[in-house]
Amino acid sequence: MTTTAKPGSSIEESTVVSAAINARGDLSQRIARMREQVLAAPREISLVRARELTSIVKNNPDMPRPIQLAEMVRETLRKLPISIGDDERLVGAHSEKFKAAILSPETKSNFLIAELDNFDVRETIKFEMSDEEKRELREEILPFWKNNSAFDDMMSRQSEMALFYERMIAIVFQHDIVNDAHLADIQYRKVLEIGIDGIIEEAKTGLAAVSDDDSEAEKKRTFYQSVIISLEAIIEFAGRYSDLALAMADDASSKERERELRGIADIVSRAPAKPARTFYEALQSLFFTFLGILQLDNSGEVPLGRIDQYLYPYYKSDIENGKITRDDALELIEEFYIKFNKIMILVEYAITKVHDGNTSRYKLTLGGVGIVLGLATFGYRVMRLVGTKVTEITPSRGVAADLSTMVTVLACSKMGLPVSTTHTLVGAIIGVGLARGITAIDRKIVGSIFVSWLVTVPIAAALTIVFYLIGKWLFW
Repeated sequence: MTTTAKPGSSIEESTVVSAAINARGDLSQRIARMREQVLAAPREISLVRARELTSIVKNNPDMPRPIQLAEMVRETLRKLPISIGDDERLVGAHSEKFKAAILSPETKSNFLIAELDNFDVRETIKFEMSDEEKRELREEILPFWKNNSAFDDMMSRQSEMALFYERMIAIVFQHDIVNDAHLADIQYRKVLEIGIDGIIEEAKTGLAAVSDDDSEAEKKRTFYQSVIISLEAIIEFAGRYSDLALAMADDASSKERERELRGIADIVSRAPAKPARTFYEALQSLFFTFLGILQLDNSGEVPLGRIDQYLYPYYKSDIENGKITRDDALELIEEFYIKFNKIMILVEYAITKVHDGNTSRYKLTLGGVGIVLGLATFGYRVMRLVGTKVTEITPSRGVAADLSTMVTVLACSKMGLPVSTTHTLVGAIIGVGLARGITAIDRKIVGSIFVSWLVTVPIAAALTIVFYLIGKWLFW
């Protein structure tokens, strides 16, 4: 059993940690150390998942794909070296590396093959790799997946026009093959309420109820079996951490750390197998479940859903019963989010120009909600003003304005200049009007636009201060 503990994983008090605490006065010493570790750590690549998947699929070609993936999860979580950092209270990791991406060659292998030698030298979002890791990928893993991934299969069935768009304009088919978990409604609440043991029992009941006369009997049995194998693997994975925490407690650096490690061992002996009893257990169960799905899926952004809704009852109960303080809960949540910043996504070099390389794209959901709300309330007025009030727009003038907006935004982005697409487009609309003379634009409308640009920055700054102070008064 490959169970290891990394010695000295927390860093000493330093200038950079002190600076972090000064900049964020609400950070504890523990969280400041963990935060700086993640920020300072290089990106790496883990081969464990890709190695186990390749072995299982290659040696069991007739095994149904759901079972192949479930067996991959089991073998990966069994063989993945594990550790518990000196400051950690939430345990579990998707990789043996501190901050890393895991590979999914079954989804898309062509860029892994083409860019293998460049991951550690490319200009942006580099990933460190050893020569031995490159050799293993080049000679043992990737040859099996060449022209054999889901992406290859999908592209073989596209029309010539679709292939032209993909080559010349953008990658337009990704969501045809990308991980289903992007849009999945994962029942984390159910894990917290009945535990993974409870879900396994439901799967076993479903498996036993499949009739031989059912035309989809084989498909249903495959599904239930894959569920059982995957979930049992997550429980076994958590058990490894429980054993490690107990072993480390005997050699803990202090009585306080010994108490924490024994507490960790107790929690992960239940979480996620059993129903969560506390906020701490709920958060730990959630993270182990997330890690299991991350291995099963193609290691992309597995959604957390409405984490506020399904965790709040445990927080509320613990607060009311004196089992936790707000500061303790905040520190656990901060550690929870720090862990997500250890999970990297390896993407093609071209995509690194617009992709931050980790799972922080959860913020896109919040941004998207804000944009939709804006359009549904007052945004249509802005669209109507820009499109019809500033100057007369024809199709050719619209193309000219859009083209100039695109060039300006791309150029400014390349130079690192923060620009607003809307502001740039307004400037382009004014320009296309001025091309026909000053009388072709509504100067009164243009003047009001410039005034709005001047006043929105201080107003937004003032409102942010007010909202922050109100939130701080209400919740902290």
